[in-house]
Amino acid sequence: LAAAKARRRRGEARLRTGDYRGAVEELHKALGAYEVRVGRASPLSAEVCNSLGCAYDELGEAASARSLYEEAASVFAARGDAGGEARARNNLAVLLRRGGDPDGAARAL
Repeated sequence: LAAAKARRRRGEARLRTGDYRGAVEELHKALGAYEVRVGRASPLSAEVCNSLGCAYDELGEAASARSLYEEAASVFAARGDAGGEARARNNLAVLLRRGGDPDGAARAL
Protein backbone atom coordinates (compact mmCIF):
# COMPACT_ATOMS: atom_id res chain seq x y z
CA LEU A 1 0.00 0.00 0.00
CA ALA A 2 2.92 2.34 0.67
CA ALA A 3 4.03 2.22 -2.98
CA ALA A 4 0.50 3.07 -4.17
CA LYS A 5 0.31 6.00 -1.76
CA ALA A 6 3.69 7.26 -2.97
CA ARG A 7 2.52 7.09 -6.60
CA ARG A 8 -0.68 8.90 -5.67
CA ARG A 9 1.29 11.68 -3.96
CA ARG A 10 3.60 12.00 -6.98
CA GLY A 11 0.63 12.07 -9.33
CA GLU A 12 -1.16 14.72 -7.32
CA ALA A 13 2.05 16.78 -7.14
CA ARG A 14 2.36 16.60 -10.91
CA LEU A 15 -1.27 17.64 -11.23
CA ARG A 16 -0.65 20.71 -9.03
CA THR A 17 2.41 21.71 -11.08
CA GLY A 18 0.68 21.36 -14.45
CA ASP A 19 2.36 18.12 -15.57
CA TYR A 20 -0.96 16.55 -16.52
CA ARG A 21 0.44 13.69 -18.63
CA GLY A 22 2.82 12.80 -15.81
CA ALA A 23 -0.08 12.97 -13.37
CA VAL A 24 -2.12 10.58 -15.52
CA GLU A 25 0.77 8.12 -15.66
CA GLU A 26 1.40 8.14 -11.90
CA LEU A 27 -2.27 8.13 -10.95
CA HIS A 28 -3.06 5.19 -13.26
CA LYS A 29 -0.27 3.23 -11.62
CA ALA A 30 -1.59 4.17 -8.17
CA LEU A 31 -5.12 3.17 -9.14
CA GLY A 32 -3.91 -0.19 -10.44
CA ALA A 33 -2.08 -0.87 -7.20
CA TYR A 34 -5.07 0.16 -5.09
CA GLU A 35 -7.35 -2.08 -7.17
CA VAL A 36 -5.16 -5.07 -6.32
CA ARG A 37 -4.74 -4.20 -2.63
CA VAL A 38 -8.08 -2.67 -1.54
CA GLY A 39 -10.40 -2.91 -4.55
CA ARG A 40 -11.85 -0.40 -6.96
CA ALA A 41 -14.75 0.42 -4.63
CA SER A 42 -12.51 1.70 -1.83
CA PRO A 43 -12.27 5.34 -0.74
CA LEU A 44 -8.57 5.31 -1.64
CA SER A 45 -9.38 4.28 -5.21
CA ALA A 46 -12.16 6.89 -5.36
CA GLU A 47 -9.72 9.64 -4.34
CA VAL A 48 -7.39 8.58 -7.13
CA CYS A 49 -10.29 8.46 -9.62
CA ASN A 50 -11.21 12.02 -8.69
CA SER A 51 -7.63 13.25 -9.09
CA LEU A 52 -7.24 11.33 -12.35
CA GLY A 53 -10.46 12.95 -13.55
CA CYS A 54 -8.93 16.35 -12.81
CA ALA A 55 -5.84 15.47 -14.87
CA TYR A 56 -7.93 14.30 -17.83
CA ASP A 57 -10.12 17.38 -17.48
CA GLU A 58 -7.05 19.61 -17.75
CA LEU A 59 -5.96 17.68 -20.85
CA GLY A 60 -9.35 18.31 -22.47
CA GLU A 61 -10.35 14.65 -22.33
CA ALA A 62 -13.87 15.28 -21.08
CA ALA A 63 -15.27 11.77 -21.56
CA SER A 64 -12.51 10.20 -19.47
CA ALA A 65 -12.82 12.91 -16.81
CA ARG A 66 -16.59 12.50 -16.63
CA SER A 67 -16.39 8.75 -16.23
CA LEU A 68 -13.84 9.04 -13.43
CA TYR A 69 -15.74 11.77 -11.60
CA GLU A 70 -18.93 9.70 -11.79
CA GLU A 71 -17.13 6.62 -10.49
CA ALA A 72 -15.59 8.56 -7.62
CA ALA A 73 -18.94 10.12 -6.66
CA SER A 74 -20.62 6.72 -6.72
CA VAL A 75 -18.01 5.10 -4.48
CA PHE A 76 -18.04 8.00 -2.05
CA ALA A 77 -21.85 7.93 -1.91
CA ALA A 78 -21.89 4.17 -1.28
CA ARG A 79 -19.37 4.65 1.55
CA GLY A 80 -21.31 7.54 3.11
CA ASP A 81 -18.49 10.02 2.46
CA ALA A 82 -20.49 13.19 1.81
CA GLY A 83 -17.38 15.36 1.50
CA GLY A 84 -15.74 13.10 -1.09
CA GLU A 85 -18.99 12.80 -3.00
CA ALA A 86 -19.41 16.60 -3.01
CA ARG A 87 -15.86 17.11 -4.35
CA ALA A 88 -16.40 14.62 -7.18
CA ARG A 89 -19.86 15.98 -8.03
CA ASN A 90 -18.57 19.55 -8.02
CA ASN A 91 -15.77 18.59 -10.42
CA LEU A 92 -18.32 16.85 -12.65
CA ALA A 93 -20.62 19.88 -12.57
CA VAL A 94 -17.80 22.26 -13.54
CA LEU A 95 -16.83 19.94 -16.41
CA LEU A 96 -20.41 19.78 -17.69
CA ARG A 97 -21.02 23.52 -17.34
CA ARG A 98 -17.81 24.28 -19.20
CA GLY A 99 -18.87 21.79 -21.87
CA GLY A 100 -22.15 23.63 -22.46
CA ASP A 101 -24.47 21.45 -20.38
CA PRO A 102 -25.76 23.66 -17.56
CA ASP A 103 -28.73 21.35 -16.91
CA GLY A 104 -26.41 18.36 -16.55
CA ALA A 105 -24.21 20.43 -14.26
CA ALA A 106 -27.19 21.23 -12.05
CA ARG A 107 -28.20 17.55 -11.93
CA ALA A 108 -24.63 16.56 -11.00
CA LEU A 109 -24.87 18.62 -7.86
